[in-house]
Amino acid sequence: AWVAAVAALDSSEDPPWAEPLTPPANAAEIAKQADTMDHTQALAHYRHALEEAQQGMRDAAAWARDAQQHIGSASADLGVALKRLRAVKKAHAKATMAASPDAVQEVETAKEEAEDAKTVAKVEAEEVQQAKEELDKYPVPDINAQQLEELHSGNKDVLIAFYAPWCRHCQQFVLKPDASFNRIARFLKQVDTLEVVRFSVAQGKIPEPWHATFLPGIVVYSPGYEPQEYRGRDWTNLLKFIVDNSRKSAGKFPAMPTMLM
Repeated sequence: AWVAAVAALDSSEDPPWAEPLTPPANAAEIAKQADTMDHTQALAHYRHALEEAQQGMRDAAAWARDAQQHIGSASADLGVALKRLRAVKKAHAKATMAASPDAVQEVETAKEEAEDAKTVAKVEAEEVQQAKEELDKYPVPDINAQQLEELHSGNKDVLIAFYAPWCRHCQQFVLKPDASFNRIARFLKQVDTLEVVRFSVAQGKIPEPWHATFLPGIVVYSPGYEPQEYRGRDWTNLLKFIVDNSRKSAGKFPAMPTMLM
């Protein structure tokens, strides 16, 4: 580069990139020094590049050794896995060959019976849910004093709950949709000889011969007999009390599902 610059300076023609310059007296010496410096620097750069290339080759060799080790480990693991797989397949084939035709048939029969039982259970669950939904649609009607007298002179058994709207126990055992009395009443709607009703004492005094010692008061009346009041607080025995005192409906009561208790 320096030689080209000096040659340009010595030329009689101006270079196209500069104004005409007068070369110094020692231009040849300067060019010689510049040429010497370029060779030294080039050699240094070459040596540095060579060292970097050698180091890169050493690093690449180390990486190759590591990769080869990993490949060897992976191959060994794969071999072990394949060996285990072959052993499992061999054991499975041996077990299949050892099984008798009767045993295989028993397994197949058991599977079919399990599927049948599952289907039956599903159908029964759907029927129970449908029955429960139907029972939930049945409200226990409230009646007045005149209707109560008409029931007393009728020819059906009567199950009646006397309650007060402000009574906490009445709300818990009679008025709530899921109360014990309501669950039993919804179920007993299947008995066509039994009327299930409610009477609020907020209307006034309970007419004779009806009576309730406590609130809520559960009373069962059968034509020709005195009204019978349930004195217990064990609501699981309420159904038995109803069955024992509903003489017109004797033999018509279905079994009480546990879920409705």
